[in-house]
Amino acid sequence: MLCIGAAIFWSLRKPFKVNLLRIYVVAFVLHFGLMPIYGFVADWAADRQWGYTSEEIWSVYGSLYLFLATVLLMLFLYDRMPKRFRRGWSLPNMIEWQYNKIGLRQAIWIFVVVMGFMIGYNIFFGYTYYGSGSLERNLSVPYPLVVVKSLFTIFVYGLIGYGALHLLRGKKYLLFGLLLLCSNNLLDWYSRRNYMIVFIVLVLLKLILDRFRTSTRQVLVTGAALAFVWLVFFPFLFVFRSLTNEVAASNKGQTDFNEAFEATQGSRGHLLSKGLGQNTTYRSNQVARNIEFMRLPGSEGNYMNGLLLATQITSVVPRALNPSKLDTRKLLAPEGIILFFYGKKDFDLSDNFPLYGYLEFGFVGVLFAGIGQALFLILFEWFAHRFQRIHPFLGLSVLMLALYNHLNLEYPFTQELGFVRDLLILFCISWPISMMLKIFGRHSADSSITQVSTS
Repeated sequence: MLCIGAAIFWSLRKPFKVNLLRIYVVAFVLHFGLMPIYGFVADWAADRQWGYTSEEIWSVYGSLYLFLATVLLMLFLYDRMPKRFRRGWSLPNMIEWQYNKIGLRQAIWIFVVVMGFMIGYNIFFGYTYYGSGSLERNLSVPYPLVVVKSLFTIFVYGLIGYGALHLLRGKKYLLFGLLLLCSNNLLDWYSRRNYMIVFIVLVLLKLILDRFRTSTRQVLVTGAALAFVWLVFFPFLFVFRSLTNEVAASNKGQTDFNEAFEATQGSRGHLLSKGLGQNTTYRSNQVARNIEFMRLPGSEGNYMNGLLLATQITSVVPRALNPSKLDTRKLLAPEGIILFFYGKKDFDLSDNFPLYGYLEFGFVGVLFAGIGQALFLILFEWFAHRFQRIHPFLGLSVLMLALYNHLNLEYPFTQELGFVRDLLILFCISWPISMMLKIFGRHSADSSITQVSTS
C-alpha cells in the first residue's frame, strides 16, 4: 500500500496528473497504511501484544486493498475518458487561475459578509460551545436560515483556500491571508484555539525565515515542515480529539494534555483505564477500529443488506420534504443505525467507506463502496469546473470543500450525499443569476455600441 501511495505521489509532480482521485489515494495510504503502523508499534511498545489475530488483521487489509484497487481502476478508466468538461484545465491551473482572478480586497469583503453571518448565526441561536448542536436548538432556527448557513459553509472553504494561497503566493498583507486561513477555526474557536495558535506560529516562522536571504532558507523551511508533520501534527491531531471528545463528554471541566497524549499512543485507549466502548482515544489506528466493527456480522454473515445506505439517503432529504425523519433522528446517524442493528451501545465508530461497505454486503459491499467513492470524487471535480464558469470564488470553494474533507477520510455516506445536495442547491441558485447578469450585461454593452455608432 505504501508503494502504491509513493508511486502516485511521485506522479503528482506533473501538474496535468493532479486530480482529486490521485490526491484521495495518497490520503488513503497515509490514513490506512502509515498511521496504523504507528498505532500498532505504539500499542506493542505499551503491552508487548497485538490484541488481534492475524486473520482479523488480514481481513481488514483485504477489504482495504479491494477498496483501493476499485478506486485505482476507476482512476484508470477516468483518465482514459475524454473529460470534455475539463477543457484542458488541470487542478493546479484551476486553483492558480481562481486565485489570480480573486483580488485580496474582494476576498476580504466576502470574508466580512460570510463570517459576519456565520458568527452572528452561532451567537444568536446558541452555537457557542462544544457539542451545542442539539435537535431542539436546530428546530428553533427558521428553515431558510438553515439552508443559507449550509451554503455559506461552502464559502468558508473558499476563504480557507484563498488564505492558504495568499500565504504561499502573496508578497504583502500576509496577516490577511492568516485571517482567511483561520476562517473555519474562528467559527469553532471554543474547540480549535490550539489550531489557531499553530497557524500563527507557522506564519511567524515563515516571516522570520523570509528575512534571511540565504540559500539554506528552503532547506530550513522544508525540514521544519517535515518535522512538524511527523512529530507534531499527527500526535497533536489525536491529542486534540482526545481533549475535545474525552473531556467534553465526561464534563471534567479541565483538560490534561499529558494524559490525552499518553492515550493517543495506543490503538485502544486502554491507558485511560477505560473499556473500548467508553472512550474515543483509539482513533490513531483505523485498522484496529475496523477490526472491532468487522467482528459484528460474525461467521454467519449477518450483514445490513443496504439498510445503512437507505437511512443515510433519507437523512439528507430536507426536513421540509421529509418531516417524519425527526421522529427517528437517532437512527439516521451511522452510529445509531449500526449499533441498533447489532444490539451494541456506547461505542465509537470508525467512519469510512470500506467499513460501511463491508457491514452492508461483505466484500461485495466494499467493491461497490470503492466505485461510489470514485464517482463522488469525479462528481465533485465536475462541480468545480461548472462553478468556475459562474464565478472563480465558487470554483475555489468547491475545490477546497472536496480537498479539505477528503484528506481525513473519516466520514460517513451522509457527508458525501449532503455535499452533493448543497452543491445542487447552490448551482440551481447561482447559475440562473449568472445567466441573467450575462444577458443584461451583453444587452448594456450592445446598447452602448449602438449609441456610439449612431453618434
